[in-house]
Amino acid sequence: MAVLIDGHDAVLRLATEDPQWLPAVRAALAVAGWSGDDFAGAWILTELQRMHASRTWYPNFRRLVTFGILEKAGDSTRGGQRAYYRMPDAAGVRRGLEEIERRRALASKERLSFTAVGRSGRSDLSADADRVLRSDFPDR
Repeated sequence: MAVLIDGHDAVLRLATEDPQWLPAVRAALAVAGWSGDDFAGAWILTELQRMHASRTWYPNFRRLVTFGILEKAGDSTRGGQRAYYRMPDAAGVRRGLEEIERRRALASKERLSFTAVGRSGRSDLSADADRVLRSDFPDR
């Protein structure tokens, strides 16, 4: 009995536990879109290079298989040097990646920005530090 894993949830979990794999997920989604059913892991690496991803080499894609984002399609070929994969829930994976991007966009909007005007530095407070501290802590 095969257990179907929701691609959306798998991508969100991967983003939390192993975010360095997200470029590989994006590339695999792109390859799954133009390749049809099955695609070689080497094609994902080629797509990573084409996308100018921050990371372009992964020794294999077992991690994505473990998360349920990819599944291995048959036996490896070329003497075990080429593995083929498929993406069982490409729509869910796409939704998960879109949600991650939305969250990042919201987080960047919520970051506070501070611009100071005027004189700053230790001299502003240091000259009066003893007086200020004595007023707050009279026994000092």
